Order: sequence, then structure tokens, then C-alpha cells
Amino acid sequence: MNENVHQFLRNIFRKDIPPAPPAPGMLMINLARAVEPVGKPLMDETELSVFCFGL
Repeated sequence: MNENVHQFLRNIFRKDIPPAPPAPGMLMINLARAVEPVGKPLMDETELSVFCFGL
């Protein structure tokens, strides 16, 4: 997951996610690998970059 920190944080901080059954596998790993996140972002890229600074 270290190589996907920014992508993971972008995918976990979402809102307006439609209800759906859980996907197979581990939730955290799926979030780190998801290319197309579901829902709308809670933060823009500038705000999100604060959490990824220095990585």
C-alpha cells in the first residue's frame, strides 16, 4: 500500500457513495488499488496533498 498512498487517501475520503454489496477481497487493499473511485471527493487535490507531503 505504500506505493499507493495518495490514491488510497483519494479513494477513502469520499461522499455520496451509493449503497452496494461489498466487493470481494480486502476493503483497504481494494481502496488502494481502485483506479476509478466511487462517489464525490471530500477534499480537492490541494487539501489532500497535505496528507501525502514528503512521501
